[in-house]
Amino acid sequence: MFPFPLSGLGQSNERARRTGQCPSRASFAVTTEIVDIALWTRKRRALLPLFQLADDSPAQIRSYLDQGEILVARPEAPIGHVQLIAGSLPAEVEIRSLAVAEEHQRVGIGTRLMEAAAEHCKATGASRLTVSTAASSLAALRFYLRRGFRVFSVVRDAFSPATGYGEGLKSDGLAVNDALVLHLEI
Repeated sequence: MFPFPLSGLGQSNERARRTGQCPSRASFAVTTEIVDIALWTRKRRALLPLFQLADDSPAQIRSYLDQGEILVARPEAPIGHVQLIAGSLPAEVEIRSLAVAEEHQRVGIGTRLMEAAAEHCKATGASRLTVSTAASSLAALRFYLRRGFRVFSVVRDAFSPATGYGEGLKSDGLAVNDALVLHLEI
């Protein structure tokens, strides 16, 4: 188990409570409580809603759902996950799926999942994490680049009907066609 305190996350919420400018409880997620990150050993279908946040293709999800290992973030029920599978090189691990429930996004849980994934992979002898994301997914690219990932290659037409994705798929208002492969040396 990898318990990571979400340090600093409750500071603005606590300040808002003290000043009487407290947002409704629904407007903020997990604050300073400990979110445990641990290997998932239960049925993976229970995590399907998280996988569906990360991938628009049910066919693709079915093809990799049972592969590798999954770390989950949860104060109680799972609110985020990262799936790790063997990469194409011996010391490489691929992040195949990463998602945080929408109501818990932007409070550091994705970062904590990435940190736990890197720690877990280092412990198993890996020296590189790799991930593929839509070239048009600006939010995902920002997330990975801020965490030290570097663009390695482009996979043209990775998101097409031939690979299980529907016509007209968009991300951040842009057509989803190509994937960027990113690497992080750990």
